[in-house]
Amino acid sequence: MEKHRRTIRRFIGSRRAISTLLANVLVVTMVVALGTMLFIWTTGVMGAYQGGAGLWFSTRSEVMKERLAIEEVWFTNVVGQDHKNITIYIRNVGANQIKISAVYVNSTQIWTGTKTLEVGQVDKISLALTTSWGRGCVTYISVATLRGNVVKGYWQAPF
Repeated sequence: MEKHRRTIRRFIGSRRAISTLLANVLVVTMVVALGTMLFIWTTGVMGAYQGGAGLWFSTRSEVMKERLAIEEVWFTNVVGQDHKNITIYIRNVGANQIKISAVYVNSTQIWTGTKTLEVGQVDKISLALTTSWGRGCVTYISVATLRGNVVKGYWQAPF
C-alpha cells in the first residue's frame, strides 16, 4: 500500500504530466477557437455573396421584361439648311416601362437624354445630322435604354 501511495505522490508531483495535460487542453482550445472564427467568417462571406446574387438576379429579371422595337426610320432633307434629319419610331413591346437614354448613328452617339415609353406606346426621336447621308446609303442605328438593353439594325436611305 505504501508503494502505491508513493506512486500517486510522484505522479501528482511530476511537472511533466501536468505540462502535457495543459498542452493538450491549450491545443484543443485553440482549434475550437479557430474553427469558430472560420465558421463565422464563412457564414458572413456566403451571406454577402447570396445578397449580391439576389440583387443581380432581380435586376436581370427586370431587364428581361424590357423590350423595344424600332418600327420605322425616316430620312428627310431640311430645305434651306445643310443638314439632314433622321426620325426613328420606337415601340415598347415589353412588359415594363422603358427609358431610352441614347441613340447612336453609325456607332456615334447622336442623342442623349431620357425618353419614357409606357407599355405598347410608340414615340419618335428626331435627329439632326451634321454629316450628310447619300441616297441609298446604309445607316447603322442603335437605341439604348437605361437598364442596358440595346436594339440595333441597318436602314437604307431612299434613292
